[in-house]
Amino acid sequence: MLFSVLFFQEKVTFLKGIAVIINIIGCILTVTNGKLKIQSLALFGLLMGVGAGFLYALTAIIGRVAAKNTYPFIMSMYSYFFAAVFLGISMGVSRTEFTFNTGILFWGFFYALITTAIGYIFYYEGLKHITESSKVPVIASVEVIVASLIGVVWYREHLGFISFLGIVAAESL
Repeated sequence: MLFSVLFFQEKVTFLKGIAVIINIIGCILTVTNGKLKIQSLALFGLLMGVGAGFLYALTAIIGRVAAKNTYPFIMSMYSYFFAAVFLGISMGVSRTEFTFNTGILFWGFFYALITTAIGYIFYYEGLKHITESSKVPVIASVEVIVASLIGVVWYREHLGFISFLGIVAAESL
């Protein structure tokens, strides 16, 4: 929402503010089941999470601007191309050893195709139809809910009552 205000001069209304707060609380409850242990929170992990959230927020801003002039497939192709280039550079700088593993190739292909490429094509196509970028994070938070429900169905994870309340809160808006 902050970037939408800065870049698109969107208005912060009371309802939007409440929606974002309830959504964040709902996502936290869904993920933690209400058991938030501050003493076990790693500072590095917290900083990486905040950084990822900050950069993910820019996706909605850049995507909205770019969506006016190009197709979602083309935007996705360019973003993955440059991501691969920068990943290759960062692997070289950090001296990360790359080993080719045919066992992971199958899963890597489906991960790249289904969760990344198709997901972001849908995301960019959706950005073309949303007039206010500040609504995107609330809508995109369905990701947390789907991940939780897949964990319950696929991995037989337990969904506690607090997590269920978090799902209801996050998606009630």
